[in-house]
Order: sequence, then C-alpha cells, then structure tokens
Amino acid sequence: MSRFKIIGCICFLLMVFSPAFCLAQIEIKAEVDKKKVSTDEELVYKLIISSTASSIPAPEFPDFKDFYVISQANTSNITIKAPSSKITVIYVFVLVPKEAGKFIIEPSQIKTKSAIYKSESFEIEVVEGKRKFIPPESPKPPLLPQEGPKEKIIL
Repeated sequence: MSRFKIIGCICFLLMVFSPAFCLAQIEIKAEVDKKKVSTDEELVYKLIISSTASSIPAPEFPDFKDFYVISQANTSNITIKAPSSKITVIYVFVLVPKEAGKFIIEPSQIKTKSAIYKSESFEIEVVEGKRKFIPPESPKPPLLPQEGPKEKIIL
C-alpha cells in the first residue's frame, strides 16, 4: 500500500473515532418574548434545537391549551466544519391568550434512544386587554404542534 493510502486511512479512522464525532450533543432551548401580556396581544414562543448528530428527532411541543396558535413557522440551518457538523432548527409559534389569568407553558422535549432533553417552562401572566380577540374561523390551525413532522431531520 502506498504511503498516501495509509495516511488517508489513518486520518479517516481518527476522524470517525474522534470524541467530537462519536459524542453527538443535543441542546434544546425555549424562549418567549414576554412573560406578561394582555388578551389582545401576541406572545411569541421560540424553540431552538441544536445538535452535532446527523439527525434530530422531531420535538414534542406543549399543547398551548390556554392560547390560540395563530401562526407558526420553522427554519433549519446546517453548518459543516470538518470533521463535524451542526444542525440548528428553530420553531416559532405566535400565540394569543384565550383569557386573563396565570398560565404555564410546559417544556418542549426531544426523546432519543439514550435520553430525554427538555426545554424551559414559562409562567405567563395575562391581563385583560382593551379589545376582544376573535379567533380564526377554523378552530384548528393548519398544523397543530402535536401533528408536526414525525420524521427525523437528517443531514
């Protein structure tokens, strides 16, 4: 075997068995833009998931039972830097409270074979607004959080 093939094989094995390659990490973080809103204001809930693994399991979102989900979107970004890569997926939900009171938005979570990763939960204080929010005609948004994509995001 030539020297270049041997060096190439050694480099490949070092890359495959390096700690950065073998120890995939998942980070999950939730954010809200405010913790006190009125019944006529919007609340933005954002879930940010980052992983060095080649795929990210679909997250389980809170049910947002005390809020109307009026809009939702997601975006993904893949960063490749040898010998590793990083996937970041961001989910955004625009919510409107159904009524005044104090409510808990439960954590989102991701289940893998070896662990369960959870985000933060939030206590939201809702005060009565000046205007009444009229929910959309359809009682169900086009894609409810529980009906999100079931497939994994794969690099």
